[in-house]
Amino acid sequence: MSIVTLSSVIEEIIEKLQPETNSWLDAVKDNWKNIVGEEIAKNTKPEKIEENILFVKVSSHIWKNELRAGLGNIILEKVQKNITDKIKKIRWM
Repeated sequence: MSIVTLSSVIEEIIEKLQPETNSWLDAVKDNWKNIVGEEIAKNTKPEKIEENILFVKVSSHIWKNELRAGLGNIILEKVQKNITDKIKKIRWM
């Protein structure tokens, strides 16, 4: 008989409840360079999706400001077109 921890059971339940979100994130990560281009991909990294918001880590404040100023909307449109239209916002961190 193997011992199962409560935390592993909770993690498994959460994964089962959010399979779409996990597959969307995997698809975003796999296609990120194609979606944003090489230069932006070097300075950003998709981290997670929560409540239809894609959270992306950014290498600097300069990049964050640039992405918030306008490029971010273009990237969101590409994500919606190529991955899923259920992602409604990108939060640059």
